[in-house]
Amino acid sequence: MILVCPSCSGIDIEILEEKFGKENIDTCCLGECGGIEGSVIGYINQKFIEEDSEENFIKKIEENLEQ
Repeated sequence: MILVCPSCSGIDIEILEEKFGKENIDTCCLGECGGIEGSVIGYINQKFIEEDSEENFIKKIEENLEQ
């Protein structure tokens, strides 16, 4: 499961839904927004991920889903 905040995760949720399926995306407050401006953040299978771009975040999702 991929968890992202629609307000502060820094990624286009529609891109995630198209790539990984809407059923695999959950949007909610992550409680992680303090001081992370400029980063893309979220949880993949309960593991916190922080990357510097949407592309790197998506690559990290793919790596974690393969495990």
